[in-house]
This record gives sequence, C-alpha cells and structure tokens, in this order.
Amino acid sequence: MIRVTVIIPTYRGRSWIRACLGSVLATEGVRPRVVVFDNASVDGTREIVEKEFPQAELVRSPRNVGFARANNQVITRAISRGDDYVFLLNEDARVEPDTLRTLIDVAETHDVSILSPLHYDWRGVDFETDFATLLEQSSLSRSWQKSDFVPTTRVIGAAVLMKLSTLRKVGLFDPIYFIYAEEEDLCRRMRRHGHKVGITPRTRICHGHQATGEFVKLERMRRFNIIRGKYILVLKNPSQTLFRAFLHFLAQISRDVRRVFSMHQLGLALDFLLAGMQVMSLLGRIRRRRKLEKVLASELWTNREMGIREGSQDAWG
Repeated sequence: MIRVTVIIPTYRGRSWIRACLGSVLATEGVRPRVVVFDNASVDGTREIVEKEFPQAELVRSPRNVGFARANNQVITRAISRGDDYVFLLNEDARVEPDTLRTLIDVAETHDVSILSPLHYDWRGVDFETDFATLLEQSSLSRSWQKSDFVPTTRVIGAAVLMKLSTLRKVGLFDPIYFIYAEEEDLCRRMRRHGHKVGITPRTRICHGHQATGEFVKLERMRRFNIIRGKYILVLKNPSQTLFRAFLHFLAQISRDVRRVFSMHQLGLALDFLLAGMQVMSLLGRIRRRRKLEKVLASELWTNREMGIREGSQDAWG
C-alpha cells in the first residue's frame, strides 16, 4: 500500500483552513496522514485545527520558520516513517476527492518525482494566475490537456506531490529561501539529476490566493521575499559559474530598478535594491549550496543544511 503524508504549512490561515482540511479529509481512494505545520499563528488557526480536525496532526512551531523549513521538518519525519510520497498543500487551497489518488497513479505510471495537478482559482472557473503564467512559459502542445503527464521545467508549490525516494537523493528544499522560489529551485535540481517534473491534467485543485498576480499591490514583505527568491535563483543557476551568475544578478537588479523607476515606483525600486543587498550578504552560503547540490549524497543533507535546528522536534508536542 502506498504511504503518503499531506503537509499543510499555515500562517494566520484562519480564513482558509476549514475548507482546506475539509477537502483533504474527504479524499477518496487513499488514506493519507495529514500534518498541519503552524508557523506561530496568533489568529486562531491552531485552535480551529485542534478542536475541529482531530484527525490532523498539529505541529506548533514557536516561530515562523517559513515555507522551506516547515516542509523540510515534516518531510524528514515522513522519510523516517517509510512513506512513499508527500503532498504539499497551501492553507488557501482545496483539493478534489480524487486529487491525491490520481496524482499517485500518474506518478507511479510515469515515474514522476514532482507532480502538480491543474491549479484553478477559488471559484474553479479559470486557471489561477501564476499557473496560467506557467502554462504560457512552458510551450505546450495544443493537445497537452489530453495527456496523463506533461513535463514542465517547474511547478507551482501551492499543491504538489513529491516522491520521497528521489528527495532522499537530491535533497529537500533549500532553507536559504524563506518563502517563494524554493519549489522552482528544487525542480531545477531534480531535472539536473535526470528526474521528471511536470503536471497532470487529470485532476485539479482550487487556489484562493493570487500570490503574484498584481505585484505592485502586494504587501511589502511578501513582495520583498518574491524579489529575494528571484535573485537567489539567479545566483544558484547551475549552468553558469558563480562569477557569471553574479554578473547576471547585478544586471538583473539594474534592469529591475530602471524599469520600476521609469514607472515612478520609487518604493518598489528601493525594495529591489534592498533585496539585492541582502542576497549579496548570502554569497558565502550560496557558494556552499552550489557545491553541495552538485553531488547526490543524502548524508550531506544534514539537519543544519535543511534548516532544521537541533531540538526543533519539540514543536511536535
């Protein structure tokens, strides 16, 4: 029997968590273990999970550790339990009854390491904005929706199935990303080592939060993290030397600042500059990650490398 853990990281997710967990617990064809990793919410999210969804395991983090670290903690537990897959799901998304079973069937049939369903908006009418952008950038054939599996260079991290046997080889999320871009980084690493990444049109989820749809209107911290992740991706590009990647990084900052400055978005220009300065301070860590990710040696992926503090298991209660 296939063993799978559903991981739902939460942060102030009171408005979404009931719909999310309700849909997961209505899953048909497979009985997943469900883990909610709460990043120190103070809006009642934890209380809702605890009182209304006792079937889910609640992990209470004393601080907001971000998306990558939260998922890494639960993934390492799933590996130690001998699970076959993890399914990562945003708190602001809901699944169909067949979503998880269909994803597992496609992943098993086509030997896919990272697999995403179709992502629709919360109404289930149109493709979610970021997912629509992904499709546009993927140069898909006209008949792609008739296929079981469609290879892509990346997926959207709001809902994604991951094969644990592959993660053991190539490593988990890089915790240098707090939130945003970590899934694209992992997809790039997967493909570099010969593993399949893509989507299946056979099932879908509905995603309520337009993460990057109107960039200028996003709250500043989220916008800053998107920019930061984008620049780290540039510097970690494995097809370039670090020196060439650094030149590309500087050119990207220059283009971004000039573009928004011409739009009279002075605050946004400052965000690009500040994000670039912060990423420059991480060059030593980025250099180490680039070296680490060239090898397939799971023993190199220690708790420290995955951003898991010794003693952090106390959050499991």
